[in-house]
Amino acid sequence: MVNQVRESKGLLIQTQNGKSFAVLADVAEYQSIIDKLELLIGGTTN
Repeated sequence: MVNQVRESKGLLIQTQNGKSFAVLADVAEYQSIIDKLELLIGGTTN
């Protein structure tokens, strides 16, 4: 799974019994999401 995320540079949604239960994110993608959230809420999330 880690290699798949590393190669795709994105998100991997893990499912169990057909329902999502976890998300594994590439570090750059995660930081991009955090940066966008900070812009939306007008503050910092750290």
